[in-house]
Amino acid sequence: MNKRTLVIPMLIAASAFGALVSVSAPAVASTQATVLPPAPDVDLNRSMLRDVKQFTRLVQQVRYFYPGDAVAATDWDKFVAETVVAMGQVKPHQRRQLGLTRLREIAPHISDRRSALEQFASTDEVAFWLQNGARLAPRFLRFLQLGSYGEIVPSPYFPDRNVARVNYAGQPLFIPLFLSTQASQEGTPYNDYRHWQVGSDFASVPVCVSTVSGMWGEIKYFWPYFDQVDVNWNRSLKKLLKACRESQPLARIKLIQTEFTKLQDNHVQITYPDGYGPQNAFLYPFLIKQVEGKPIVTSVTAEVEDQLAIGDELLTLNDVPFSDLLEAHMKWSLDSEQFSPFQSTVMLNFSDSQQPFTAVFKQADGNLVEVEGETVPRFSRVATKDHRVVPRTTEIVTELDDGLYKLNLYNLTMDSLTAVRAQLAQAQGVVVDLRHYPRDFAAWHVGVSWFLKQPATNDDMYRYFRKGPKKQDVYIEQLVRTIEVSPERLDVPVVVLSSRTSISANEHALNYIQDAGIPIIGVPTVGINGELMEGRYFADKPGEGVVFGYTGMRADNADGTQLIGRGVQPDILVPRTIESVRADVDNQLAAAIEYLKAQ
Repeated sequence: MNKRTLVIPMLIAASAFGALVSVSAPAVASTQATVLPPAPDVDLNRSMLRDVKQFTRLVQQVRYFYPGDAVAATDWDKFVAETVVAMGQVKPHQRRQLGLTRLREIAPHISDRRSALEQFASTDEVAFWLQNGARLAPRFLRFLQLGSYGEIVPSPYFPDRNVARVNYAGQPLFIPLFLSTQASQEGTPYNDYRHWQVGSDFASVPVCVSTVSGMWGEIKYFWPYFDQVDVNWNRSLKKLLKACRESQPLARIKLIQTEFTKLQDNHVQITYPDGYGPQNAFLYPFLIKQVEGKPIVTSVTAEVEDQLAIGDELLTLNDVPFSDLLEAHMKWSLDSEQFSPFQSTVMLNFSDSQQPFTAVFKQADGNLVEVEGETVPRFSRVATKDHRVVPRTTEIVTELDDGLYKLNLYNLTMDSLTAVRAQLAQAQGVVVDLRHYPRDFAAWHVGVSWFLKQPATNDDMYRYFRKGPKKQDVYIEQLVRTIEVSPERLDVPVVVLSSRTSISANEHALNYIQDAGIPIIGVPTVGINGELMEGRYFADKPGEGVVFGYTGMRADNADGTQLIGRGVQPDILVPRTIESVRADVDNQLAAAIEYLKAQ
């Protein structure tokens, strides 16, 4: 018996929907009674790949839009993995029908004919999905609901038609977007393996296929940036599935991440099972960062400090030009084209094992120096010199000269507000540093309010409610947030610092800053904001399976221009320079001080 309880969505006004009832998934006991045999190998050859692609695409459409209890209760990871094994055990012409038959056990009202599906009167109680995310999570809704058909249809949050027409292997299928109460209870959920012990090892083909097709489906239906990023995501499904043919872990990882890198979403994270792929456990005795477009030494250990100086440029590593290494890494970095040169340079400091190296550097005087040595365990590496490209301090307030102060907004906490405001009371001008991720979301709101002349608004964030599988089946809800002027407002000149590592909440704060007309000095930021959605595939225990994160909410710049892959643009461009890093001088802060003195 299904348990149905009243639900009021917390993030949406209840009056928009009328009376809604949430359908909780039924608990179904496993039917497994005996030890299952190990799964046979799957040959993902050309024809099998074609059939698996068709099947996994249909699975994602059913998973997210068919309004059935069994759909809500199914373990889709295992269902897809075992069905892929089953498809490999039948003749090629039987595969697609086998996949559809197994899917109809869960969703029996998938039809070959539109006319065979239910019609509803306005008073009929129907089941449907309310969803702006692939799963229920903070700031994301996903509920299988019950409600009166006549009251639901006018709402922009719910399906605006009864049926979705999809294509499966060249033939039309019809997926109901509404079902009667009785019909929504029909179907048998798939909870565990039934025929083979397929397992959860990402190295296996069926587990890999299930994982990457699931990740693809989340992006396909719940990623909000397709109107801003030029990517053919439909084509990526085949390439992701082909990656599962690759048995060598790093080669598979590169193929998978090449597709997700195309999204330009700097929130995208993919964590693989423990021990799968490179572990990045070692570092070179020097560290390099990109400064003025060049890989520059910013840190050295005792092993190389007599040969290298801060500011030296790395030319080759193990006889390979660093520019070639960088270009190759950027293709699968998961970072945007703007951010990847910086971040890929950082990642190239890591090595998977302790190994010898030979590196050639160009010194400040133009001379070349060759350095040989071994990589060292990352947690035992001790730097003797370390100059930050993005300067950081543990202080909340730094007193400068001439009555100027620097507020390191990223360190501000609610507990420190009173003391910090008192410190700033005598300020003749303030530099607000937002070059690092803020520790306290509520505190930086208060900190920003001290410098406002009028309320600052951020109205460039959007939630996407998914109503069906077609691109146009979406309702975009605009979110408006305002920071009011503080009663403890500081009436002094102010300027804000940004960096190439300012990301997400940094950029959210900078949007308010720009709306308030406060100038920003620095460089374009990372270019991604919005709530992070996390998915877990075969990851029942820590260290198992794949953990996948991406941006599930769209955010733009304060002026309505594109943020993703572009960043918040400073009013005054002041990049870090090689000379300033070499001298360990904060040239961006110096520029901010000069700006304030000129006011």
